Parts: sequence; C-alpha cells; structure tokens
Amino acid sequence: MPWSVSSGEGGSVYPAYPFNQNGMVDSPLYGIKKADEFYRELNNDTSNSELHLKGIFEDNESNNLALYFTYKWTLKNNQKVEFDVVDIIEFDNQNKISKLKIIYDTVTARKLVEQL
Repeated sequence: MPWSVSSGEGGSVYPAYPFNQNGMVDSPLYGIKKADEFYRELNNDTSNSELHLKGIFEDNESNNLALYFTYKWTLKNNQKVEFDVVDIIEFDNQNKISKLKIIYDTVTARKLVEQL
C-alpha cells in the first residue's frame, strides 16, 4: 500500500512515496498546501488513522495514478469519522509526487475538525 500510517501514539501519517521539493497537496479540508505543511497540519489533528485500499487505477497515457480507499480517522479529541477517498497522484519524470489531489465528501469530517 502506498501510504504508511503509524498505529502508535501520535498517529503520524507520512507518505511512503516521496514528494518532489515543490510537491503540493489539494485537500478539501486543508486547502492547497505544500506537502510538508499539509502533513504537519494533518498530523496535528490526528490521533490515529487507517486506510483500507479498494483499488488502484493507472492512466497509461500520463504519469497519474488514482487510489480508492476507505479512511478511518480518529481526531486528537477522539472523535471518529470514516469515509471513502480518491487520491489522484501526479508524478514527475523522476517518479516523485508533484501533486496529490484528495477527493471525498467532507460533510461529517469538516464538522469534527472545526471542533478541534
């Protein structure tokens, strides 16, 4: 699985695939940010998280890959939310991530994050 999630205390979430130095993340909750800033903010809000991969989709005509998974997220205040996600990953010519676009319904997650 391309994402690594710590199950230990702190619940740190780090991408297993490296981003390039200009790598960006486009998230419905956190906005468009440099990858390191996005993961720092996500880690600050996260107690634990689990990914359950449902599918990997590759576009042979581009450097894009899509991941479809269920995300089980425990926030720092121990609120839990679960939702399906599609990550669209754009790789550069050195196979590093240049952009990650995250797509999911934020109705429940947004309310819980606002309570932090």
